[in-house]
Amino acid sequence: MKTQRHSAEDRREQRRRALLHLHLENTEQLRDKLQQEIHSIDDKLQDLKIASNNVNFGLMQTYVEMLHSRQSLFRQLDSGKPRLW
Repeated sequence: MKTQRHSAEDRREQRRRALLHLHLENTEQLRDKLQQEIHSIDDKLQDLKIASNNVNFGLMQTYVEMLHSRQSLFRQLDSGKPRLW
């Protein structure tokens, strides 16, 4: 049996199309999930800032970046113009 290999560009295009299809559907579930993740990550970040004697700046920066990316996607969903790439 011969397997077909797809190029990286083909795979990116397939993902883009799949995500665009998801965008056309109801985004309420995605919004809810993003809100949950934003609150959870923010709580973890605040706990880390308060409780840590040995501050892990790498972990804090990771949480900040995770928050920013989710907040950005949430704002894009609200604007109705998500930029996938």
